[in-house]
Amino acid sequence: GEMTSRILQLACEARKLTLGPFSPSFNITSILYDGLNRVLADDIHLKVQGKLHISLTKVYDGSNILVNQFANKEEVIQVVLASSFIPLFSGWLPPRYRGT
Repeated sequence: GEMTSRILQLACEARKLTLGPFSPSFNITSILYDGLNRVLADDIHLKVQGKLHISLTKVYDGSNILVNQFANKEEVIQVVLASSFIPLFSGWLPPRYRGT
């Protein structure tokens, strides 16, 4: 479907770069954000409330939090991005969730 086509397209784009997906111009966080923003419904936070549980690990102390309540679509996207953060590959600074 659409997602499979998009993933293959991203792989082709990454392969064109000298360092592939590790090239500074390949911003995986931005790509994920744009894709999620495009495909998720505006009321996604209501549909997944209490049903979707996303685990986040705090980089600074190693503690874990489980998120299952979301204020809006943007927060759903930000939590997904935070849970998929890979240091150096996704960026230098880890994303923050509600200031932590």
